[in-house]
Amino acid sequence: MQSQSAKNRSSKAGSPSDQAIWSACMLRIFFIPCITLSTITLHPNDVQAQSLFERRFQQRLEQRIEKRRREEAKLTDNQKQQLFLTRRSWIMSTYDERLALLESTRSCLQRSKNFVEGEKCRSTQLQAWRELLQQRLQVINTERQRLSLAPLRSVLLFGF
Repeated sequence: MQSQSAKNRSSKAGSPSDQAIWSACMLRIFFIPCITLSTITLHPNDVQAQSLFERRFQQRLEQRIEKRRREEAKLTDNQKQQLFLTRRSWIMSTYDERLALLESTRSCLQRSKNFVEGEKCRSTQLQAWRELLQQRLQVINTERQRLSLAPLRSVLLFGF
């Protein structure tokens, strides 16, 4: 009689093998979806995980590059050479200015002691670079106008 009551108690509690099977099933049920979700989260470069902004930015950048290539394919060899010489001349003539801008960026960041000062350095330097690139655009557009080509438009960061 005592052995039968012991069997009933052990069957109610479940055997160790039943618990192992139950644990394995639960592991399969929850572990695989958790791994899948963490993989999606940890690999943001996948197309599905990219934000709408990132995809649109990438598409517009590719469209601009393709448009620029099509336009350059239409240029004559003389026009290509003249534009190259203009770009090279601008790069050579502004070398010292660009180098000084890099040095001032480094020294400003080294002097900054907190986030606010660092942001101020960054915004000041970005403005200086924008002005320099605007000068470049003016020089190139002057040459393009002389060659009877359409001027390049100013491309601001994130300007769609």
